[in-house]
Formats: sequence, C-alpha cells, structure tokens
Amino acid sequence: MLQVTAAVLLLLCIQCRAGDVKEMANLDEHMFQGTWYGVIAASNCPMFSKMKEGMTMPIVCFAKDGTNMKNSVAFKGPDGCQQMDATMVTIASGHYTHTSVHGDNEVFILNTDYTAYALEYTKTIHEGQPCVTLKLYARKMELPEAVRKSFMDQLPHMGLKDEDAVVLPGKADCELKGY
Repeated sequence: MLQVTAAVLLLLCIQCRAGDVKEMANLDEHMFQGTWYGVIAASNCPMFSKMKEGMTMPIVCFAKDGTNMKNSVAFKGPDGCQQMDATMVTIASGHYTHTSVHGDNEVFILNTDYTAYALEYTKTIHEGQPCVTLKLYARKMELPEAVRKSFMDQLPHMGLKDEDAVVLPGKADCELKGY
C-alpha cells in the first residue's frame, strides 16, 4: 500500500509538471471532509518564505457548505493560536477559488486516499505576482517516510525547490473552534 501511495504521488506530480494542474477526478467531497494535519508545505510565495521558520503543524478542516467547501485552519502564530476560516467557491469537485488576505487563490485537491493523505495545490495571485503552494496533509499527525520523500522528490516538477519546503513539527499546538 505504501508503494502504491508513493507511486500515485509520483504520477500526480508528473502530470503537474506539464503545467496542466487538474483536480482529482471523481473526488468524493463527503469522504474528503473532516480533519487533516499539515505535514509538509512548500511554496515560492514571499510571505511563506518569511513565515516558514516559525511554522507549526496546523489542523485543517474541510466541510461542505451548501455547494461550496468551508476550509478552517488552526495554527500557532506569534500571538498564540489563531484560526482562519474561508468559504471556497466550488468550480468543480476538488477545484475551488477564494480570496484571502494574501490574494486570490485557486485551490486544487490533486489526490487523496481519504484515510491517510491528501495533496493540495494552490495558485495565488498576490500583488499581481503568481506563486504556488503545495501542501501534504495527513489524517494522523504523521505519514510514512516514503510518502514524505515522494512529495519532496517532486518539488522541482512543480517549480519549487527543497529550500521552499518545510516539514512541520509533529505536534499540533492549537485546536479548531466550532468543530
């Protein structure tokens, strides 16, 4: 199973290399809903680079909100625990848009097995400049090393470098409110 998961991530990222990012076909949003932990994130966004040294493991929750998807993230920041909530407009199952303080975002759920991992790709336009963020989520606070390695091995295919990534500490410091 672990080899299959790593192979799926590899094939998925090879697809992205062509610049044609697509959401996961037949994503079951109801099975995808629920709590996830941020395990690794990589981004070429300027704000990410400034913040990544102090990042801790976030707790992320996805929940259907009518035809849209609500996304809530709890994380520890300089001022303690914080929570950001967004309602993402559904373009297609697994493909969403929303506006945040960092700019206009287009979010794709690239792959998930629903029980262990999920891969999210976000393209943000911030101050007129595009940047990308790739996030690896886990249902538990850790993932097998082979899945982490597969994620890191594919960063160049996504236009990212190893130094754009951060492996988030293995403990979530904050809790989501309202769930």
